[in-house]
Amino acid sequence: MVLVGIVIFISMTMGCAESDPTPNNPINIRFQLLNENGDPSIMFKEGENFRFSFILSNFSEDYVRFSPSFIDDDFFMVYRLEDLGNYIPISKPYHNIFCEFSLNQFLISPKGEFRFEIPWSPEENFCCPPFCKTSNNLPLPVGIYKTSINQTIEFTIEEKVIFLNYDHLIEFEIF
Repeated sequence: MVLVGIVIFISMTMGCAESDPTPNNPINIRFQLLNENGDPSIMFKEGENFRFSFILSNFSEDYVRFSPSFIDDDFFMVYRLEDLGNYIPISKPYHNIFCEFSLNQFLISPKGEFRFEIPWSPEENFCCPPFCKTSNNLPLPVGIYKTSINQTIEFTIEEKVIFLNYDHLIEFEIF
């Protein structure tokens, strides 16, 4: 079996960043914050909860496998802007990444998607698969914050391996 590696770079932008599918890369990646109505936003009222949403979409007619190894300790980490212009780490919305961690890969159905979605503060009616345990985060106080994902994600479609370098920063405000 011959594996072909393709590296695709995705630029950093504000808000929501997507990687557009192409004939060589049928994968779309979307990272955004969602307000309590489920709409993308970077402005939240003090006391309002929000969710992190990271979606891997498969636009091909084939199954796509991917490894969760790109999820590290900084995945969904929130940093607060301090007076001197420095960002300090605050927390992330989960304690454990996977309840049943497996070294196997995840599978995305043809024309399907895989979602990593979790609220900042736990919600009764919303749980968080594949995350195991949410953090008991209090609502964030007024301020400027950021979260980012800067990872290489490995996908396999049939015998073809695609490496996507995804680098996206979201700056958001609690007012």
